[in-house]
Amino acid sequence: MASKDIEAKTCYKCKKIVPMTSFYPNRDWSSQGGRDIWCKSCVQEFCVDEETILEYMRENNRKVNTGLIEAARLHDRSVTLKSEYKKARNIIAKKKIMDASRVKYVLNMMNNTKFYEWEKTTTNPEVKKIEDLQGNKAYKEIIVEEATYRDRWVGIYTDTEAKYLEDYVEKLGKDFDLNTSTLVNYAEKIAKASLDYDNARMQVAAGAMKPADLKIYKQIFDELNTSAQFTPKSRGSGVTASGFNSFAEIVAKIEETGMPIVSTVRFPIDDVDKITENFYHIVEAIGMRGDLSDG
Repeated sequence: MASKDIEAKTCYKCKKIVPMTSFYPNRDWSSQGGRDIWCKSCVQEFCVDEETILEYMRENNRKVNTGLIEAARLHDRSVTLKSEYKKARNIIAKKKIMDASRVKYVLNMMNNTKFYEWEKTTTNPEVKKIEDLQGNKAYKEIIVEEATYRDRWVGIYTDTEAKYLEDYVEKLGKDFDLNTSTLVNYAEKIAKASLDYDNARMQVAAGAMKPADLKIYKQIFDELNTSAQFTPKSRGSGVTASGFNSFAEIVAKIEETGMPIVSTVRFPIDDVDKITENFYHIVEAIGMRGDLSDG
């Protein structure tokens, strides 16, 4: 979804979904639709003096322009002439009135690009992660990668997404017998649900999707996960070749790490093991082991 098409996004301060018009313009911040990451209500509540104004600017990637602060101070004399200021009983009350006047002046100038320019100064970890990704060459190549219709996946996907789906099914196939077309098709559905869920999480992080909508993608993925009837590849009851007890555990590990951690599994001795062991005891007793090893 292009930034200019986003009609609403999440405020990183109050975590509410609000219209794009509820954010001050920040024209060079393309990943945020040319807007701040704090909504106007949060900015107006947070900014109470020069110190908080400067913090707001830093957290919203606005390069501090001292000229704007100086311009606000020029209005101090007009404030001292107001009856409200004259009636203030002490220095603290007078300072509060003066600060409020400066804050109001600065915020009124937030649409005036002459007083600010974009600068990467925010300390918000979620925002910094998005900015770092967008500065990564590989990420940019993925973003502009052409998507085409894929017969196997019955949908439009990029090469990277198609490989993700293929790898996902392959990893499931290492621990479960996908020996019928029905089972393979079900595994492919789970892979697509996982991809959709991952893409949705990125959309929410970028403020392009409502968090409530993410729950739908998670619910679909979880339902496919828990209802899967796959047979583990194992010799023991309920234990897969990777040492997990269920399909849900396998999928959870794939989602977390990209690949299940293979652990050592000791299977119970079965009849074949017992016969083989007894056979070698007999061979040892009659002195034939050397003859067997020679072929």
